[in-house]
Amino acid sequence: MIGNIANKLLPSAIVAQAAIDAKPGTRRSELAAVMAICGAAVVHIFSLLIFVGILGTWLVSIVPASITEVAQLYIFPAIIGAVIVQLAAYVKQPRITIIALAVGAVVQLLLVPVLGPTFRNFATAVVVLLTMVLAWVLRNRKTRHAGPGDETLL
Repeated sequence: MIGNIANKLLPSAIVAQAAIDAKPGTRRSELAAVMAICGAAVVHIFSLLIFVGILGTWLVSIVPASITEVAQLYIFPAIIGAVIVQLAAYVKQPRITIIALAVGAVVQLLLVPVLGPTFRNFATAVVVLLTMVLAWVLRNRKTRHAGPGDETLL
């Protein structure tokens, strides 16, 4: 919620330390870094509140309903589709990908038409929860993961 550490918070800490000529490793430089990061976070939160919360709400209220419907119909599925593709590429476990695709298809093609428009509002949450539960229940129990202090598996 407060932004990227490497692109915003760390540079603000470095600039703050340089602005007061604080030597690295001193209490003064630590305090400058903490205060700069807090300041950057506060600025980020307030800008989100103003630009997204207030101006975004106003902008959505003046956009015609037909455009809002199109956005809801196509933008959300496009984002979810991109996240699924990224997950499939990152996880590299075909079992979880197949479970997620199967659950999504069953909910969208079978449950949403049967249970109606009220269920449609919660379909994404149902897919996420069912996928998590099924992925955990149907996981490969023979695979052992390295735990803390278990260097033999690394």
